[in-house]
Amino acid sequence: MNLRIVFFTLPGLLFSPFTVTAQNATLTLQGEFFSGTCDVALNGAQADGTVTLPKVSTDELNQLKITGETTFYFTLTNCASASNNWVIFYFEGGNTVDTTNYYVKNSDGSATGVELILKTPGGNQIKPGTDTQAGENKFADSRSGNFSVSYVTDNNIGPATPGTVISHITYHLEYK
Repeated sequence: MNLRIVFFTLPGLLFSPFTVTAQNATLTLQGEFFSGTCDVALNGAQADGTVTLPKVSTDELNQLKITGETTFYFTLTNCASASNNWVIFYFEGGNTVDTTNYYVKNSDGSATGVELILKTPGGNQIKPGTDTQAGENKFADSRSGNFSVSYVTDNNIGPATPGTVISHITYHLEYK
């Protein structure tokens, strides 16, 4: 029924007396490129590295739900100079990220019921793979930032059992 209405209405529109005009206008597009990036160091070493958390009892983790906070820091040097140049750290999503709670899964360790939570320099949870990271993961003049990682368990993933916790996450830098 609807097809018939559209079919019979369309020829009427094609022959109706209306005019469409457009004014000539110019759209200017402007951007800026600057050379180079920054050299990145994790805890004063190379860009790829390991953050080692302390040994914690499963009783402590199961009771506190979050423990073993360990700070790690990035230092940026030899950054290209540009006005209003910001560097934003993005922790990427992927198969090692639990997208329900944005914890980093214990992908390669033997413990169960435990994941890792990343936090910003301001103490808020980082949600890997999301755009919400830009606000607190942004650095300008100091070119460095302290982040933290802790063991975490909750009713959806726990209780924690003894074993190792090993995972990895990719990060990249965005220059603004």
